[in-house]
Amino acid sequence: MHSRRIFIIIYVLTVIDFVFTYAGLQYGFISEANPFMAFLLPKFKLLTFAGVLAGVASALYFIYRVRARVKWLPGAMVLILAVKASVILLHLQWILNI
Repeated sequence: MHSRRIFIIIYVLTVIDFVFTYAGLQYGFISEANPFMAFLLPKFKLLTFAGVLAGVASALYFIYRVRARVKWLPGAMVLILAVKASVILLHLQWILNI
């Protein structure tokens, strides 16, 4: 997979994950597993969303910049992609069970 594409897909899956999580929390279908996010999200919705997007974008940008110097990075990025896709599948499971 083209290296730039995997970074974009991970970012898009992060956005989808956040939107699905927020919707699931709003309607009471799921609970947030991350204690830090469970604390922040109800109090600072927009700020938390902006922080997640900016933080993930910054981390992905940094990783993209050093990708040629880290030999194990392609495998790690595929693993991150698999985890993100699994989370989206979990979200889709609860959506389909509504």
